[in-house]
Amino acid sequence: AMGHGELSASGLEMPAETEITVDLKKGFAIPGPRIETADEIVCVSSATPLERGIAQAYAWLILWMEQAYGWDRWKAYDLLTHTGQISVGYYQSGAVAAKVAKRYL
Repeated sequence: AMGHGELSASGLEMPAETEITVDLKKGFAIPGPRIETADEIVCVSSATPLERGIAQAYAWLILWMEQAYGWDRWKAYDLLTHTGQISVGYYQSGAVAAKVAKRYL
């Protein structure tokens, strides 16, 4: 466990058992990791400075909204301006996730 931004560069590590589902779509490329939950879609990026990682994650999220949900790119950009959220993994490495709630899609 760790807080947003992992300020001390150290998290609370512990063993755990988890179950995840991974879909493989042959011949389909994505620019970075995508996470889809029951409530939101998320794109993960890592770039420095942090601002670049944030911009990259949001750009990938916009492309996903365009490709999979039929959104116009500029309308998706506008929606994310008002409803998008970010989670910072580790601020020094620029690890960030950009996300939007599915209720807006």
